Amino acid sequence: MQYLMMDTHQRFLGMVVLETPLKVGAKFCRDSKTYMVVGIRNTGNKQAVTVIPS
Repeated sequence: MQYLMMDTHQRFLGMVVLETPLKVGAKFCRDSKTYMVVGIRNTGNKQAVTVIPS
């Protein structure tokens, strides 16, 4: 699945493509950083995830 990554101030952080669907509380790594999902919302054909570094 393809996700738009946003911070808690709704600033665009990038895109991430993952094989498994994300849920609130899930952690994933991108560019040697670990993020935790704190929110998910649909934006047309993609999903936007709000993340915090963890």
